[in-house]
Amino acid sequence: CPVCSSRFSEQRRQVLTTALNRTNHKTLLATFTLQHNIGDDINSMVNALSGAYRKLKEGRLWKDFASEFGIVGSIAAKEVTYGDNGWHPHIHVLLLIDGKADKITVGQIEQWLKKRWLEVLKREGKAATWTHGCDVRSGKKDIRDYISKFGKMPEIASQKKSGWTIEHELTKGQTKQARHGGRSVWELLRDYGDGDKQAGALFVEYYFAFKRKHQLQWSRGLKALLNIEEIEQELLEASENEEDSMILEIYPIEWRKILYNHARSEVLRLAESEPINVVWEFIYNLNDPPE
Repeated sequence: CPVCSSRFSEQRRQVLTTALNRTNHKTLLATFTLQHNIGDDINSMVNALSGAYRKLKEGRLWKDFASEFGIVGSIAAKEVTYGDNGWHPHIHVLLLIDGKADKITVGQIEQWLKKRWLEVLKREGKAATWTHGCDVRSGKKDIRDYISKFGKMPEIASQKKSGWTIEHELTKGQTKQARHGGRSVWELLRDYGDGDKQAGALFVEYYFAFKRKHQLQWSRGLKALLNIEEIEQELLEASENEEDSMILEIYPIEWRKILYNHARSEVLRLAESEPINVVWEFIYNLNDPPE
């Protein structure tokens, strides 16, 4: 459900943001993917991706690597889009570093991960190129450059304040607008609502491939290290003191206009600060989507 998904992912983002703000550990964003073509089965690709990632973090090789570079934990999130070459699944992994994270060190980490990723992917019967199979980013600018390359940041209310962060990428990746003709899973669902039956069938494929899979996969001991249970309790108590209220009900015809004009954040902003008639006037004056 896109409504519940948005709510849960926002809760997870708040928890992760709070945890990262309280820790002194440095963070890197690693992304892993595999080669794919139109017609490739999403289940087999997701299973291969998951299997390769498990093998990546198994055994003495990973323990020695983590020890050498001070990697104290990781948080992984799967994401998938659909484009001209079919399904494009990938895994974003937040690495927490207790040590140096300068340009040279990040380069060494990336070289090790690239080499190891191609090895474990081959054992799953899949392949990837050296350039695109694995990518490691550090710092806000590098993260934003990555998003600009592989996906368009959605218009969100918080973007005016802080932009698309590393926490957004892990918890809200499915809300990104895919680039180069690609579509996120919620864009597929939206297109089905506009009459695209193939988009609906693709969404069903996605549903069964990701059903009951965890959105975030934490490495052992990391939740305790970051005091996640304590943070969740703090945020829960804070939310219980807040009251929700219905401001207005938007019907499908108006919602399509809002989506077509990429005006969601503006509608939210107006609803927070202006009378309802101002919100309706704004929606009424939006350009109509094509029939």
